[in-house]
Amino acid sequence: MLTLPLVVALSSPLAAQAVRSDVPHGGSVEIVGAFVTSGGYDAGTSQALETSNPQVKSTPLTLFSGEGRLRPASGVEARLGVYLSPQFSVEGGLQFTKPMLRISLSNDFEQAPDTDAEEQITQYVLDGTLLYHFARFSNGHASLFLAGGGGYLRQLDDGNESLTTGSQFHGGGGMHYWFGSANQRLGLRVEGRLAVRNGSVDLDTIDNHHLVPTFSVGLGYLF
Repeated sequence: MLTLPLVVALSSPLAAQAVRSDVPHGGSVEIVGAFVTSGGYDAGTSQALETSNPQVKSTPLTLFSGEGRLRPASGVEARLGVYLSPQFSVEGGLQFTKPMLRISLSNDFEQAPDTDAEEQITQYVLDGTLLYHFARFSNGHASLFLAGGGGYLRQLDDGNESLTTGSQFHGGGGMHYWFGSANQRLGLRVEGRLAVRNGSVDLDTIDNHHLVPTFSVGLGYLF
């Protein structure tokens, strides 16, 4: 006669632990894979100079001028995050894109027509980010967040012969939408960021700060 009450008493705590109502909570882990689009920027100007005959001209001779632009590009990114509490989480991410660097050549000394030269850049961004999850709705399935952090930038030319490294600081926000109500769940993540990059590919080595917007859509797994 005592068997049924004992089973009920033991199963009630186990059922309560099986599905938590405060997911995500402190200790929850999120893995994200996403498609990302990274904006371009004006990559400065430069001139090819040749030393003039000092008896004829004291200033260098300009052979041609170049104006650069790094084109927008699409790629992929992966992110791994840990929730410190239901409101705060920290994450690391790796972004991979292959933008095109276009250089417009003009003012040729020998009167050659203006032309464009292009080179593909392999670009990696490794970053760390703090997220603040400030609003939840739709019975906890959807949430909004703000994000901010910094990272390391690495850019290689097409032949992997020239390496450019720099840093970035970024801020932005986005939305999660989790499917289902289990402790382990899949979800959609949409995010926009604006990054300030220093030391990225640029023809002008003096002023090398650029604003680069990014937008990503991906799937997340929470457990």
